[in-house]
Amino acid sequence: MFIGSMTRLKYLDLSNNNFTGTVPMFIGSMTQLRYLYLGLNDFIGTIPSEFQNLTNLQELSLESLNGCTIENLDWLSHLEGLDMSSTSLGKVDNSVNEILSLKKLLYLSLDSGGLIVQIGVARATPQPRLRRVKIPLNSIFVM
Repeated sequence: MFIGSMTRLKYLDLSNNNFTGTVPMFIGSMTQLRYLYLGLNDFIGTIPSEFQNLTNLQELSLESLNGCTIENLDWLSHLEGLDMSSTSLGKVDNSVNEILSLKKLLYLSLDSGGLIVQIGVARATPQPRLRRVKIPLNSIFVM
């Protein structure tokens, strides 16, 4: 059975498998997914735009996908947990502010040795539900 045909799947953990190539687009057709873990692989390229179909997704880990970028954050609005440690935010303008303003977010990790975070104090108002935030302190610049 092809994993992409499992349309009722709610939990998918592909982390730490040394997968290579681009992140599979078929994951975007698994619309019942609530938990998706893709981290610690060797994927490259942009996270597929098909991921915007994952409207039931509650938790997402893209940890250490060093070769991947996210260029659109609109589809993250319903997440409660997000781990993007060591993953590039690509061309997203004001990305950290957008992530901090996600209304349902409870847990956020942007930990990375190379991540530079610029937070405009007036614009970056974390939601009251946010319980845990992990951002490397030596990479934060308050403007």
